[in-house]
Amino acid sequence: MNLPMPIHTPDKQTLRHDAKALRDNMSSQRRREASVAIWDKVLRVNEINSAKHISIFAGFGSEVETSGLILELLRRNMGVYLPRVVRLPEGNRDLEFYRVNRFPEDCPPGMFGIPEPDPSRTLRLSNVKMLDVILVPALLFDTLGQRLGQGGGYYDRLLPRLDQTFKIGLAFQSQMVIQLPIDPWDTPVDAVMTEADYYQFKRNYTG
Repeated sequence: MNLPMPIHTPDKQTLRHDAKALRDNMSSQRRREASVAIWDKVLRVNEINSAKHISIFAGFGSEVETSGLILELLRRNMGVYLPRVVRLPEGNRDLEFYRVNRFPEDCPPGMFGIPEPDPSRTLRLSNVKMLDVILVPALLFDTLGQRLGQGGGYYDRLLPRLDQTFKIGLAFQSQMVIQLPIDPWDTPVDAVMTEADYYQFKRNYTG
């Protein structure tokens, strides 16, 4: 049985460092196998199969690989949206979402080397509240649905606006912990899918 791990420190920066090191140490074969298992489980979630508009991130570095999942969602003719980092007039950065019809052709490397939609080839989503499902990355998730991101705050700012969107974290089992330290602005996800288990906090799973 794969149980979430307790954390050894309440310091988020230390947790980020340790979690990234642990994930980076996975072999490429193990990462690939675990990612494929996650894809298979995700595609059996009711909310995924009934979605008209779904957002998914392009896995980068040692994150869960998502290319195969993106291609399968496109094959099923779903509305698939990927995030793009944009600079706001006041100097901050935010995420915009664009509908992708071809992957990776529509998504060259963006600001941080991560594949992002090219606005000249894709259509921007006018209102993020139209998303039925959003698949969310993180360094760690816990058994209450809380997440620890990279520290940029992009999803911290986005998730509170998506009150009607089903939020699923994608992570390896080694990224699951019992309970994370949280701040007032932290917004939990509705579920987390790993290669070993499906952690659901609000709705039913039939897979």
